[in-house]
Amino acid sequence: MFPVKKFPAVKREEKRVRYECFSAFGKSGAGCLVASRSENCDCSDGKIRPGIGWKDAGISADLTTLTFPPELFVFLPAPGNGEEELLTVNEQGKVYRFDGTEGTFVYLYQSFPLPCKALEFYGADGTPRLAFCTQNGVWLYGGSEEFMLVGPAVSSVGCVFHERLFVGAGEKVYYSAPMDPENWENSADEGGFIGFPSDDGEFVGAEVLNESVCLFRERGIVVLSAGGAGRDFSARTPGYGGGRIFGQSVRAFGNRIVFLAEDGLYAFDGRTAERICREVPVFPDREGQVKSGVAAGKYLLVYSDTSGEKKLLVFDGATDSAYFSSLPVDALSETRRGLLCAGEGQVKEIVSDGVLPDGTEAVFAAENSDFGVKGGKLWKEVIVRGEGSCRLETQAGEEKRVFSLTFEKGEARAFPLQRGENFSLRLFPAAGSSVSAIESVFLVYV
Repeated sequence: MFPVKKFPAVKREEKRVRYECFSAFGKSGAGCLVASRSENCDCSDGKIRPGIGWKDAGISADLTTLTFPPELFVFLPAPGNGEEELLTVNEQGKVYRFDGTEGTFVYLYQSFPLPCKALEFYGADGTPRLAFCTQNGVWLYGGSEEFMLVGPAVSSVGCVFHERLFVGAGEKVYYSAPMDPENWENSADEGGFIGFPSDDGEFVGAEVLNESVCLFRERGIVVLSAGGAGRDFSARTPGYGGGRIFGQSVRAFGNRIVFLAEDGLYAFDGRTAERICREVPVFPDREGQVKSGVAAGKYLLVYSDTSGEKKLLVFDGATDSAYFSSLPVDALSETRRGLLCAGEGQVKEIVSDGVLPDGTEAVFAAENSDFGVKGGKLWKEVIVRGEGSCRLETQAGEEKRVFSLTFEKGEARAFPLQRGENFSLRLFPAAGSSVSAIESVFLVYV
């Protein structure tokens, strides 16, 4: 008789890995899963949920009828109970008014060099007007398809503070008389200008913060206290050691002003400018076009990176976290009716609960990871907790499995039953849904 050969039993040990915090970039820690790839996912509160989207702005305008795409949108407020006027400036600088009766844009035979900035302003009689700050002057529009040149040749730098218009040109800041945008005469109490000679470059942006006009140069900041008569204005220059500032990115956001510089994103609180979102890879092209705006508690930044790719960064002011969105926005414009953009040939509004274009999804992925469990193992189960529904993809090598999950009593389960050492996990949360925790169950061979 031959002896019976006995083989040692394969020992398997069950291990559970649980995550109750998720981050699109860099913020790791115990129980926190950092994505290796994340797009259109907002993890600012530690959960995975779809980020911003858009909705129809309620303007039945076909933008494809414009000879050139729009560059910005702005509304002229309605006097009394009249209707607001929607104006758009296209990529050639030509100004159009939307005719709601015909559903088309009408050329107003006015054009400006780009970039330009449109500011809402009220005169002493309460009549609303728009002030267009451009390189060939400050132009007022009060309706009736007529424009009036009233101010100096400046740039796209401007803001409204204490019923005055403040605009920048080179190293000078001009200001109008209170409630009189036609009066720029240099005087002690009415209009005038202030020169700020400096090696920090020209003025590129202006916003109001903490009862002051904050003026941004190419490489510096000036804070102007301008609450009274011109003779009482005073200025200070907080220290700034960052890279060249992109003027179109300068935007008041909560109790700070956020802006993009060559070396990353900054926030200015009125005294100090500090780098924020250091973990997010923001590398702007020096010559790339930049747009910015604020919506739904988020600061949105459109820029071109050093490879020429157009990026949309969404920054959350409450948590100082950020994520990238693939929403294809053009003509990003802050207006009295929300943050508008051009998309799919229509005027869209950017909102927190909007939709993404067809073929675009929110995805949070952890690729080719052992999830902290070394060696060969069987991926037995995935327990996902959250609200709504999501699609789950698991992958081992070339083998991919897809699960459609609907949360019942806050939980859903999937059984990958895949073997390997490293795995990939991808979550696609549906609109209005969120994922608050993921627990993976592995059988480890020991």
